[in-house]
Amino acid sequence: TTSVNEGPGVAKSVTGTTKIENISLNVLSENPLVYKSRPLFAVSGEIHAAEKAFPTRQMLLDCGTTTIYVSSRWVAEHQLQTTQFSDKTIRVDNKIVESELEVLPLEIQVSGLDEAYKCVAVVYAIPDEFDCILGIPFFQDMQPQIDWR
Repeated sequence: TTSVNEGPGVAKSVTGTTKIENISLNVLSENPLVYKSRPLFAVSGEIHAAEKAFPTRQMLLDCGTTTIYVSSRWVAEHQLQTTQFSDKTIRVDNKIVESELEVLPLEIQVSGLDEAYKCVAVVYAIPDEFDCILGIPFFQDMQPQIDWR
């Protein structure tokens, strides 16, 4: 232990080090104490659009996203007709982006949920490994019980 002076009129404090043994960390990166990216939680199911059902590869659950996104790649792959949206700005990764926005009405069936989720999704270039991103509206409307293990 070392005594540290914190300045005039401030009481002395003491700093020390604690030795911790037998630590088990879930290693997510080279340095397990610095998370450059957190593990993502994705589910599977199917998306109904234009009166057809399409199985999904992965749907990202993102409780920080303020809307529902569907992949522009997925929309093109299934040759679905979208509708132009009048608002041209969208917030992505806490930045305002101006873009020609398109929307698509969907019914999303998540594996393990009894009820399909009906929404109008924003068509956007999301990471290729996901067919859609389910954001806050999904969590508020569906109230899914998720086993995070």
